[in-house]
Amino acid sequence: MERKFMKPGDDVLPIDKGLKNKWRWAWIEACASTFICGRDKTAYLERFGVAPYLKKELITRANKDAFIIMFDESMNTTTKTKQLDLHVRHWSTDETSTPIVRSRYLGSQFLGH
Repeated sequence: MERKFMKPGDDVLPIDKGLKNKWRWAWIEACASTFICGRDKTAYLERFGVAPYLKKELITRANKDAFIIMFDESMNTTTKTKQLDLHVRHWSTDETSTPIVRSRYLGSQFLGH
């Protein structure tokens, strides 16, 4: 597999677009095909690896323009406590640069005594 390295000043737009960057996806597919992970390790990687990145990315995108915070308070029957779910609604654009409104889950907080 051919390796490509970026030099200072290189255009990063092809990497951001991802789907148009075939060598990057080939590398991901090669790694993913041999990756083995159990339930606990997957949950750990998601909670402490992927989730913080996605949350940071959501906040960065929402701060670019107008946004609102939505909340929903409900009873969690499993833990018998109230749960507050937070969602962010913000302006964004789709693949054709058409302005759209996106709603995304931000997080949950358990409330109670």
